[in-house]
Amino acid sequence: MTRRIPLSLGLASLPFLALYLFLHPGCRDTNPVTSSKDETTTVASVQEQIPADSFSAIAASDASLAAVVDMVQARDGAGTVAAAGVLEDETGAKMVVGVLAGTAGDTAVVVRHCDSSGTCVSAEVTMAGDSAVVWTGTGGTVSIPKMGVPFQLRIIDETAANIDSTARLASVDSVMGGLPRRQHLDEPAAPGLARRAATPTSRKLRVLSAFGTTFDVSFSSFVSSMKQAGFNDARDIYHFNTSNLDNELRMMRPEDALIVYSHGDLSKSKGKVVGMTAAAWVYMARHYSVTRMISKIAVNSRGGPGILFLAGCQTADMLPDLDHPTRITIGVSKSVFAGHCSGMAKKFFSYFTAGSTLKESIDAVNAEYARYGIALVLNSKAYHDLTYAELGDFDRPGCRSTCVTNRDGECDDGGPGSTSGACEEGSDCYDCGPREPKMFDGEWHSSTACAEAGETLDQWRWYVKLSQTDNDVSGTINFHKCPGGGAARYAVSGTYESGTSVTLQGTKTSGRGDLNDTAPYSQTFTVEPEKAPSPNYAP
Repeated sequence: MTRRIPLSLGLASLPFLALYLFLHPGCRDTNPVTSSKDETTTVASVQEQIPADSFSAIAASDASLAAVVDMVQARDGAGTVAAAGVLEDETGAKMVVGVLAGTAGDTAVVVRHCDSSGTCVSAEVTMAGDSAVVWTGTGGTVSIPKMGVPFQLRIIDETAANIDSTARLASVDSVMGGLPRRQHLDEPAAPGLARRAATPTSRKLRVLSAFGTTFDVSFSSFVSSMKQAGFNDARDIYHFNTSNLDNELRMMRPEDALIVYSHGDLSKSKGKVVGMTAAAWVYMARHYSVTRMISKIAVNSRGGPGILFLAGCQTADMLPDLDHPTRITIGVSKSVFAGHCSGMAKKFFSYFTAGSTLKESIDAVNAEYARYGIALVLNSKAYHDLTYAELGDFDRPGCRSTCVTNRDGECDDGGPGSTSGACEEGSDCYDCGPREPKMFDGEWHSSTACAEAGETLDQWRWYVKLSQTDNDVSGTINFHKCPGGGAARYAVSGTYESGTSVTLQGTKTSGRGDLNDTAPYSQTFTVEPEKAPSPNYAP
């Protein structure tokens, strides 16, 4: 079922709204899945919004486009041109887009596409489902012609009443100069870097692309490969709008990943990228600020995506604003040519899900793209040794979440960068980020059940500091005093290095009562190297 684009901003009450923007999106990208071309096409002219009367003049001079406009008018009463724009790629293909405001508050998008030979087709554009685009002419459905994706740097004026109406796409030559433009877009990741097998869990991956069918961009094969790698809930969404991005930032978890494939919006006054673009009316664009990104993540009680990959030109400018110790935020160092943004994103995830660490994955991609003068950039607080299996895991050695002030926005573990030492180092992982595990640190898990009838299972977690001694492992286990006077019995398991001494100190994470620094009962034990203490130690 197809649908027309809803008029969400009340155009009927804003007669000359010079709305949204240029014709859409990305660091230009020919399709790495279906195209055999490895020569990237660059944009020859600046894409921009044009006045409503300019679009009307084009329609008046073209019978095919005029017929489509008449078709829409007869059906909807749509006659006011709410927004219009033009697009041209290096091959000479040109597209004109008009957004027509209807009397009932809906909008209709009409286009005229002309290839380099001058053959033109005009149609109304509708959406089918979340991503698919349909072109319908006066005679029925027409095949959608292809264009190169626009260069992925957009220049905006943040002081303008309508940021998008005055925005311009930067020209390739003005930004990129004489850098080489050739690349094979779909080369597999180089073998030999994987060190660890990933541990699949319930993970979500979303690829939000501002582009779609007309621009010959596809992530379908990539999404399929990511499902096999452990992102069991993986989807690619095209022509994403502001609500799509809002929802993902508000709902994703630290074990999830989000790729935003779109323009970087460069502020003329600040000289840096301050956001990206979402789609508006399919082929037009709308500014999505970094401030908005931060606000949506802030209200996410789950913590937000563990990986936020900003696949657009110069998006590394946004990293300081999005920096967080337990979130991997990846930006692109500067403006890029076609296919680079999507190619770099795909190759990073290929390396990372195969078992390479975060830093190894970034370095491998950057080595491949160094000849183009571009690089992926990590947020400063990112933990370089993180693996895919550890993504979103805040309960491991060096990254525990037992601090009573965990997730309060302040680092309280007494380590580097902390504001207080209220908790043990490494126990406030969400706020402080992972700490380097100390030599011989181990982690032990225990459970206890009081013997009295009716008592439920108390869950405890004991973390163990280890130090080098002789070839025996010895230490003390502390026990909880049950309400009826007996002692709880613990089943202890864990890992440690041969030749270490063990002291058990606990923090209660759930169950009844409080656990003081030292429990009421203790039991000294000695075990052989490489063997955990036997279960059910009791005083």
